[in-house]
Amino acid sequence: MEEVTPPNVEQRDQSLRQMINLYIQFARMVSEKTGKSLEETLLSYTPLYNRFQDYAPDPDKKVWNEYISGIGDMPLEEWTYRFYTERHKAGEEMQAKKRTEMRDGPRTSCFSYEVEGDTVYIHFTNKDRSGEGPLSEARRAERMKELKELFMIIKARRPEVTRVCGGSWLYNIDAYRRLFPESYIQSARPNENETFSGMGIWGQFLDSERNVKQELVDQFLKKVPETDVAHLPEAFPYQLLKTEAPIQDFYKKYGIE
Repeated sequence: MEEVTPPNVEQRDQSLRQMINLYIQFARMVSEKTGKSLEETLLSYTPLYNRFQDYAPDPDKKVWNEYISGIGDMPLEEWTYRFYTERHKAGEEMQAKKRTEMRDGPRTSCFSYEVEGDTVYIHFTNKDRSGEGPLSEARRAERMKELKELFMIIKARRPEVTRVCGGSWLYNIDAYRRLFPESYIQSARPNENETFSGMGIWGQFLDSERNVKQELVDQFLKKVPETDVAHLPEAFPYQLLKTEAPIQDFYKKYGIE
């Protein structure tokens, strides 16, 4: 029987290749600006190491060193894509376990959380399959419902939490901002120590279906050469914003007693 390719698999593979190419282009530009080696800028100015490391603990950078040692045998973009996909296949079960342990919450919700001490960190991933767009007005009530359910879980399971924090480019977007307490949104500030290592800033180049926004990519790559190294976050269409507020403000916002 002929194997049927699941919907969007080919498109997602193409998007992965495009994002890997973007990381590498940016690393090359930064290398030229700073005089640092490409290996250094790939590590410090892209999310590649974190994307590789997500699939298994790597405290001694063994995975990164394996990646670096393979550079040169084929075009860098192709090697990076192959290395990433092989790591992904090898660690799918481990990553799923890690997501369950570290990012708790309803499995079908767009929101999840991690707790560190008395602070909870909120994460957003598009799991909405309505076709309306996860942050559209039509889906606003569903997102609010998910957030209420999430914070009810946090209150029941993690009573020690007193503070909520976030970090994402999404806090620039009104459709996302309106889901949260006013105090949380008013606290938003650019991340002064941006490391470019997380999807909190790179995710802006993907739409809700994880297709690459090529126009935004082109604008970004045009602006990078014109931007001083100390101000590279400003080359991004949206900066990563850090947010925080007391958890009681969230309980009040979502009507949780």
